[in-house]
Amino acid sequence: FSDVLCQLSDMIEPEEPGVFHLKNFLEHRTTATVFFSMLLSLHKLLEYEQRDPFALKHQQREHPDYTDWDRFCQQEYLRLAVEQDDDDEGGDGEMEGGNAFLDGG
Repeated sequence: FSDVLCQLSDMIEPEEPGVFHLKNFLEHRTTATVFFSMLLSLHKLLEYEQRDPFALKHQQREHPDYTDWDRFCQQEYLRLAVEQDDDDEGGDGEMEGGNAFLDGG
């Protein structure tokens, strides 16, 4: 946990390490979202730890006006397109086990 706390402090840069105030988050708005995601979700923490910073910089240069939501939607769209291609190559065109979202339950 001390490593995570050190990373969180590095992101927000409080006056006293490990002591966070609202003004720290307001001064570092972009990293504040990452701060809370890491703190509240193990999945997000692991995702942050395993990210490729060069790919992220490239993506931000390519689409500077994209929000986190836009990037998430783009990533999900690509994931679903790959799944659809895999299903189309599978033969009968139906998804295995159906789709609970589309089936209504």
